[in-house]
Amino acid sequence: MQTLTLESEPITTLLQESTYRELVLRQRVNEAAQAVMVAYANGSDLDQLGANNNVSRLVAIPANNDAIPPVVAVMESDADFRLRIPQAFEALSVAGPTGAYEAHTRSAAAQARLEIYINTQRRLISPAVSMGYQKAWAVHLKAISAARLAKALPSATTIPRTIPTSPIAAALILTPRAWCAPPPKPVHATSHFAIF
Repeated sequence: MQTLTLESEPITTLLQESTYRELVLRQRVNEAAQAVMVAYANGSDLDQLGANNNVSRLVAIPANNDAIPPVVAVMESDADFRLRIPQAFEALSVAGPTGAYEAHTRSAAAQARLEIYINTQRRLISPAVSMGYQKAWAVHLKAISAARLAKALPSATTIPRTIPTSPIAAALILTPRAWCAPPPKPVHATSHFAIF
């Protein structure tokens, strides 16, 4: 046992090397396991998980090769893309659940900080959008949001409005109502979600 306390002993060096190799192997296995989970995946791993759900990364700022120097496209961040991937199944619904409204609104444009007011009783969506990159893009986003939401949800009325362009924390306020016969009283509870 005293032999293992000496750094110069070959058996000590061999044990340290074997321990380090095992540590690296376990780390590689842990990283591979995290790469297949949306909550932990990054970069191309996250793109692959999005492709599994037919969701692709949005372009925040398009590329411009005519500019001097050329402008490289800025893509949606991992954090924003990570929020949209699980919502892919919500967007498939045609019955108008609030999750579908949120999914379509998030897919309207990249890097938008959204404040969404959804009133399912009147089929009214009012997203207020704020871009984190460029002030001029907020006007473009307003047009995109209205067009995409109207196309995705033709039975809903969309009222987009632009808010200040600094990145802010926003709130999603949902007022659900049960739709069955005979018409019930509206559900009185209002759900609050934070979108970051």
